[in-house]
Amino acid sequence: MTTKRKRSQATSREGINFVRTLVERHNCTFQEIDLQNDLGNDAYVEFVAEESATGCCVALQIKSGPSYRAAGGRYGFQSDSDHFEYWASHTLPVLAIIVDPEMSRAAWVDITDHLRRNPAAVKEGPFSICADRDFSESSFAEFRQHCLAYRDPYSREQNFGRALEAFADRADDERCFDGLRALFAFHRQQVATWYYLISCLSNFQGHRVLRPLVACLCHIPTHGDIFWSRQNIIEEVVR
Repeated sequence: MTTKRKRSQATSREGINFVRTLVERHNCTFQEIDLQNDLGNDAYVEFVAEESATGCCVALQIKSGPSYRAAGGRYGFQSDSDHFEYWASHTLPVLAIIVDPEMSRAAWVDITDHLRRNPAAVKEGPFSICADRDFSESSFAEFRQHCLAYRDPYSREQNFGRALEAFADRADDERCFDGLRALFAFHRQQVATWYYLISCLSNFQGHRVLRPLVACLCHIPTHGDIFWSRQNIIEEVVR
Protein backbone atom coordinates (compact mmCIF):
# COMPACT_ATOMS: atom_id res chain seq x y z
CA MET A 1 0.00 0.00 0.00
CA THR A 2 1.33 3.43 -0.97
CA THR A 3 1.84 5.82 1.93
CA LYS A 4 -0.26 8.93 1.41
CA ARG A 5 0.57 12.42 2.61
CA LYS A 6 -2.38 14.66 3.33
CA ARG A 7 -2.59 17.86 1.30
CA SER A 8 -3.09 19.78 4.56
CA GLN A 9 0.43 18.75 5.62
CA ALA A 10 1.90 20.29 2.48
CA THR A 11 -0.12 23.47 3.03
CA SER A 12 1.08 23.66 6.62
CA ARG A 13 4.70 23.30 5.49
CA GLU A 14 4.19 26.10 2.96
CA GLY A 15 3.16 28.38 5.80
CA ILE A 16 6.10 27.40 8.02
CA ASN A 17 8.57 27.82 5.15
CA PHE A 18 7.11 31.19 4.12
CA VAL A 19 7.56 32.61 7.63
CA ARG A 20 10.98 31.00 8.14
CA THR A 21 12.31 32.44 4.87
CA LEU A 22 11.17 35.97 5.67
CA VAL A 23 12.43 35.88 9.27
CA GLU A 24 15.85 34.51 8.34
CA ARG A 25 16.19 36.92 5.43
CA HIS A 26 16.10 39.68 8.02
CA ASN A 27 18.89 38.02 10.02
CA CYS A 28 16.61 36.91 12.87
CA THR A 29 16.48 33.35 14.22
CA PHE A 30 13.56 31.02 13.55
CA GLN A 31 13.12 27.83 15.58
CA GLU A 32 10.39 25.41 14.57
CA ILE A 33 8.84 23.40 17.39
CA ASP A 34 7.43 19.88 17.28
CA LEU A 35 6.57 18.71 20.78
CA GLN A 36 3.34 16.92 19.82
CA ASN A 37 1.15 19.29 21.83
CA ASP A 38 -2.17 20.42 20.36
CA LEU A 39 -2.01 23.64 22.36
CA GLY A 40 1.65 24.24 21.56
CA ASN A 41 3.26 26.88 19.41
CA ASP A 42 4.61 26.29 15.93
CA ALA A 43 7.80 28.32 16.20
CA TYR A 44 9.81 30.88 18.13
CA VAL A 45 11.51 33.97 16.71
CA GLU A 46 14.32 35.84 18.42
CA PHE A 47 14.99 39.22 16.89
CA VAL A 48 18.30 40.64 15.77
CA ALA A 49 18.74 44.35 15.05
CA GLU A 50 21.85 45.70 13.34
CA GLU A 51 23.58 42.33 13.83
CA SER A 52 23.06 42.40 17.61
CA ALA A 53 20.82 40.06 19.57
CA THR A 54 17.96 42.01 21.12
CA GLY A 55 17.02 39.64 23.92
CA CYS A 56 13.43 39.56 22.65
CA CYS A 57 11.67 36.33 21.72
CA VAL A 58 8.07 35.68 20.65
CA ALA A 59 6.06 32.50 20.15
CA LEU A 60 4.25 32.03 16.84
CA GLN A 61 1.06 30.31 15.81
CA ILE A 62 1.29 29.78 12.04
CA LYS A 63 -1.90 29.10 10.08
CA SER A 64 -1.76 28.30 6.38
CA GLY A 65 -4.34 27.94 3.65
CA PRO A 66 -7.20 29.73 1.87
CA SER A 67 -9.70 28.61 4.52
CA TYR A 68 -8.45 31.44 6.75
CA ARG A 69 -9.40 34.03 4.10
CA ALA A 70 -12.80 35.61 4.70
CA ALA A 71 -15.01 37.63 2.40
CA GLY A 72 -13.40 40.87 1.33
CA GLY A 73 -9.89 39.41 1.57
CA ARG A 74 -9.58 39.66 5.35
CA TYR A 75 -7.92 36.91 7.36
CA GLY A 76 -8.83 35.33 10.68
CA PHE A 77 -9.18 32.08 12.57
CA GLN A 78 -11.44 30.40 15.07
CA SER A 79 -10.06 29.03 18.34
CA ASP A 80 -11.46 27.90 21.70
CA SER A 81 -11.31 28.58 25.44
CA ASP A 82 -8.43 26.15 26.08
CA HIS A 83 -6.19 27.90 23.57
CA PHE A 84 -7.17 31.36 24.84
CA GLU A 85 -6.29 30.36 28.42
CA TYR A 86 -2.97 28.88 27.29
CA TRP A 87 -2.02 32.01 25.33
CA ALA A 88 -3.18 34.41 28.05
CA SER A 89 -0.92 32.73 30.64
CA HIS A 90 2.07 32.24 28.34
CA THR A 91 5.55 33.24 29.50
CA LEU A 92 6.29 34.71 26.05
CA PRO A 93 4.34 37.09 23.82
CA VAL A 94 2.24 35.04 21.37
CA LEU A 95 1.47 36.19 17.82
CA ALA A 96 -0.31 34.49 14.92
CA ILE A 97 0.67 34.65 11.27
CA ILE A 98 -1.78 33.52 8.61
CA VAL A 99 -0.23 32.54 5.28
CA ASP A 100 -2.32 32.40 2.10
CA PRO A 101 -0.22 30.40 -0.42
CA GLU A 102 -2.74 30.92 -3.22
CA MET A 103 -2.45 34.70 -2.95
CA SER A 104 1.23 34.74 -1.85
CA ARG A 105 0.19 36.91 1.08
CA ALA A 106 0.40 36.76 4.86
CA ALA A 107 -1.10 38.72 7.75
CA TRP A 108 -0.41 38.80 11.48
CA VAL A 109 -2.10 39.60 14.77
CA ASP A 110 -0.77 40.00 18.31
CA ILE A 111 -2.72 37.38 20.30
CA THR A 112 -1.26 38.49 23.64
CA ASP A 113 -2.36 42.07 23.05
CA HIS A 114 -5.78 40.95 21.81
CA LEU A 115 -6.44 38.96 24.99
CA ARG A 116 -5.20 41.73 27.25
CA ARG A 117 -7.58 44.16 25.59
CA ASN A 118 -10.43 41.63 25.77
CA PRO A 119 -9.87 39.67 29.03
CA ALA A 120 -13.47 38.45 29.18
CA ALA A 121 -12.97 36.64 25.88
CA VAL A 122 -10.66 34.10 27.55
CA LYS A 123 -13.68 32.47 29.23
CA GLU A 124 -16.66 33.82 27.35
CA GLY A 125 -15.47 34.33 23.77
CA PRO A 126 -15.93 35.13 21.01
CA PHE A 127 -13.06 32.79 20.23
CA SER A 128 -12.26 34.30 16.85
CA ILE A 129 -9.33 36.56 15.98
CA CYS A 130 -8.86 38.75 12.92
CA ALA A 131 -5.38 39.19 11.44
CA ASP A 132 -5.29 42.48 9.59
CA ARG A 133 -1.62 43.55 9.59
CA ASP A 134 0.55 42.77 6.59
CA PHE A 135 3.44 40.33 6.99
CA SER A 136 5.80 40.82 4.06
CA GLU A 137 9.25 41.96 3.04
CA SER A 138 8.23 45.62 3.12
CA SER A 139 6.48 45.44 6.51
CA PHE A 140 8.86 43.19 8.46
CA ALA A 141 10.61 46.14 10.13
CA GLU A 142 7.25 47.26 11.54
CA PHE A 143 6.53 43.70 12.74
CA ARG A 144 9.91 43.51 14.47
CA GLN A 145 9.54 46.92 16.09
CA HIS A 146 6.12 45.96 17.45
CA CYS A 147 7.56 42.81 19.04
CA LEU A 148 10.59 44.63 20.48
CA ALA A 149 8.22 46.70 22.61
CA TYR A 150 7.83 43.56 24.76
CA ARG A 151 11.47 43.62 25.88
CA ASP A 152 10.92 45.86 28.90
CA PRO A 153 7.73 44.37 30.42
CA TYR A 154 8.86 40.77 29.88
CA SER A 155 12.28 41.42 31.45
CA ARG A 156 10.79 42.47 34.77
CA GLU A 157 11.02 40.46 37.97
CA GLN A 158 7.40 39.29 37.90
CA ASN A 159 7.88 37.61 34.55
CA PHE A 160 11.16 36.09 35.75
CA GLY A 161 9.21 34.22 38.43
CA ARG A 162 6.61 33.04 35.91
CA ALA A 163 9.38 31.77 33.61
CA LEU A 164 11.00 29.84 36.48
CA GLU A 165 7.67 28.23 37.40
CA ALA A 166 7.09 27.18 33.80
CA PHE A 167 10.59 25.74 33.41
CA ALA A 168 10.16 23.76 36.63
CA ASP A 169 7.04 22.02 35.25
CA ARG A 170 8.96 19.07 33.81
CA ALA A 171 5.80 17.00 33.40
CA ASP A 172 4.62 19.40 30.67
CA ASP A 173 7.23 19.44 27.88
CA GLU A 174 5.74 22.45 26.11
CA ARG A 175 5.41 24.62 29.22
CA CYS A 176 8.87 23.63 30.39
CA PHE A 177 10.38 24.59 27.04
CA ASP A 178 8.46 27.87 26.99
CA GLY A 179 9.92 28.69 30.41
CA LEU A 180 13.43 27.95 29.15
CA ARG A 181 12.92 30.18 26.11
CA ALA A 182 11.63 33.00 28.30
CA LEU A 183 14.56 32.71 30.72
CA PHE A 184 17.10 32.76 27.92
CA ALA A 185 15.45 35.49 25.85
CA PHE A 186 14.47 38.00 28.53
CA HIS A 187 16.58 37.12 31.58
CA ARG A 188 19.96 35.93 30.30
CA GLN A 189 21.68 39.00 31.77
CA GLN A 190 20.74 37.85 35.28
CA VAL A 191 23.28 35.68 37.08
CA ALA A 192 20.40 33.95 38.91
CA THR A 193 19.12 32.56 35.60
CA TRP A 194 22.35 30.70 34.93
CA TYR A 195 22.75 29.41 38.48
CA TYR A 196 19.26 27.96 38.19
CA LEU A 197 19.81 26.37 34.76
CA ILE A 198 23.16 24.88 35.71
CA SER A 199 21.89 23.49 39.00
CA CYS A 200 18.89 21.89 37.24
CA LEU A 201 20.92 20.20 34.49
CA SER A 202 21.15 16.83 36.22
CA ASN A 203 17.37 16.74 36.71
CA PHE A 204 16.75 16.70 32.94
CA GLN A 205 18.52 13.48 32.00
CA GLY A 206 16.36 11.76 29.37
CA HIS A 207 13.99 14.76 29.16
CA ARG A 208 13.03 16.27 25.79
CA VAL A 209 14.15 19.72 26.98
CA LEU A 210 17.69 18.50 27.79
CA ARG A 211 19.11 19.31 24.34
CA PRO A 212 17.78 22.90 24.17
CA LEU A 213 18.92 23.38 27.78
CA VAL A 214 22.45 22.31 26.82
CA ALA A 215 22.28 24.62 23.77
CA CYS A 216 21.49 27.54 26.07
CA LEU A 217 24.39 26.64 28.37
CA CYS A 218 26.74 26.56 25.35
CA HIS A 219 26.37 30.35 25.17
CA ILE A 220 28.40 30.73 28.37
CA PRO A 221 31.82 29.57 27.06
CA THR A 222 30.68 30.28 23.45
CA HIS A 223 30.63 27.59 20.78
CA GLY A 224 31.41 27.53 17.08
CA ASP A 225 27.81 26.71 16.18
CA ILE A 226 26.34 29.54 18.23
CA PHE A 227 24.96 32.34 16.09
CA TRP A 228 25.88 35.40 18.16
CA SER A 229 29.26 36.61 19.31
CA ARG A 230 30.25 36.82 22.97
CA GLN A 231 30.06 40.61 22.75
CA ASN A 232 26.31 40.82 22.29
CA ILE A 233 24.74 37.64 23.68
CA ILE A 234 25.67 37.75 27.38
CA GLU A 235 27.38 40.56 29.21
CA GLU A 236 30.92 39.71 30.29
CA VAL A 237 30.22 40.38 33.97
CA VAL A 238 27.41 37.80 33.85
CA ARG A 239 29.61 35.31 32.02
